[in-house]
Amino acid sequence: MATKPTVKPQNILTLIKWVAAEQKFKIEAHSDTEFEIRKNRVNSVRFKVYKNTEYIQIHQWEDSGAKYGKAVYSIREYSDAIQFCNILIASETLRARRKDPA
Repeated sequence: MATKPTVKPQNILTLIKWVAAEQKFKIEAHSDTEFEIRKNRVNSVRFKVYKNTEYIQIHQWEDSGAKYGKAVYSIREYSDAIQFCNILIASETLRARRKDPA
């Protein structure tokens, strides 16, 4: 059996950024450990990704009060990151089917 690779949060941050960029999300870096992923200023598909000391927290935009809410996802393993990336991919696919209001 293969040796499990060490989960390094910096690698996971990079993976999330790559997938977000591939799905044409805008990425706004605030520091090496914190960035935002969004489609545009009015779209609710918007996340703040933050690496604390042991894992990565992902907060979703809450329209009421114009701020991010509590962390909705905890990324502790590569499979967690892949699941979150699937959320990004699915949200882009679903969003593409909607028609913008005239």
